[in-house]
Formats: sequence, C-alpha cells, structure tokens
Amino acid sequence: VKDYYKAAVKEMFKDYVKDSRANDLIKYLDTSQSTSFGLMFLNNKTPDLDLSHFKTSKGTNFYGMFNGMSNVESLDLSNFDFSGITSNYGLYYLFTNCSSLKNIVFPTATLTKISGLNSMCQDNTALEHFSLGNLKISAQSFDMERAFSGCTSLKTVDLSGITTTSSYILMDFTFNGCSSLELVDLRNAKTLSSRWWSDCFDGVPSTCTVIVKDSTVKNAI
Repeated sequence: VKDYYKAAVKEMFKDYVKDSRANDLIKYLDTSQSTSFGLMFLNNKTPDLDLSHFKTSKGTNFYGMFNGMSNVESLDLSNFDFSGITSNYGLYYLFTNCSSLKNIVFPTATLTKISGLNSMCQDNTALEHFSLGNLKISAQSFDMERAFSGCTSLKTVDLSGITTTSSYILMDFTFNGCSSLELVDLRNAKTLSSRWWSDCFDGVPSTCTVIVKDSTVKNAI
C-alpha cells in the first residue's frame, strides 16, 4: 500500500543501514507540508538518493540532513527550495562526514535568512571541488567555521555566491587540514577581521590561491 506522509520527516531515515532501498520508500513521500528535514538521512548507508520529487518550500530547517551518509557519492538538490529557512543554522552540518561524496548540485536561489554554513562539508575526504553554483547567499554576517575542515582531497572552493554586508565572516578552522587545496574564491566577502580567522588555513599548501575583494580582506588572511 502506498502511504503518503505529510508529517515532519525529521530523522525519518536515521541509521537506516539494513539495505539500500531508501529510494523505494522515499518515492512515496509527500514532503510538501514538511517543515523540518533535520537529520533526515543521518548515518544512512544508501549509496544514492533520488530526491527529484522532493518538495521543500515549507522547510524551515535542513540541519544535518545528509550527515554521516558515508556511501553516497552524488547529491542533486537542484529542485530544492531553501527559501523557507528561518533558522540561522538551517544548513549547518548538511553534508558532514559524507566520506564518499564527490558531487553536490545546489538549486538556483537567493537566500537572505541564513547566517552560515558551519561544518557543512567537514571531513568529506572524497570531495575535490565545491561550488555553490547558482545559489546566492546574502547576509549581514556569516559563519563558515569548520565548513571544509578535514577535506583532504579538496582542490577548489567557489564561495563567490556569498555576499556579506558587515565587518566579519567567521572562518575559524574553515579549511583546516585541506592538504590538497589549490583555489578559494571569496571575492564578494565585504570586510573581514583577523579575529575571526583562527587556523583557517592550517595545513593548506602555501601555493593555494585565495581570491578576495580588497586589501582589508587580504590583511585578515
């Protein structure tokens, strides 16, 4: 019997490790009324997810949605709607510990209600390239603490879609341990203070290029 759920889907597939049939189950989900997607697939061992039918316009929180999915290699979120996010931490820990993840596709959107991507891809050891694509984020201040910490294969990071309007963007330990990093694009971060950059590039090769907006930003780095 096909059962269509309209309740909150928070933690619905948490620790689902028996087999990889999550797609057989989620294709029957009606998520159009769901408000919290937090930790939905926490530690799920499914190698791939078909999220093409997901409706997320009422979602206010996506905290850790895919955290710990150690077998998934690609996540296509192009049809996701993040416009309903009201929590500052709505995208925190989104892909943390996804150790096989190599490809992430973001939706086309402009977000103004989130204030960070804290620990978003922390310890994703297979990820080589990261880009927000057509996802634009505008915020007064922004928290990127540990966003890519431990991503040992990461080579390029395009964060040009992030625009800040106040005096700081928190970058403590953001690229800590990214031993393969070659390029970081932060061209639209307005001004930064060194106070918020503790160990940001610890373990990053000295040959890494960082694209920034102005001399104020350079001094912070």
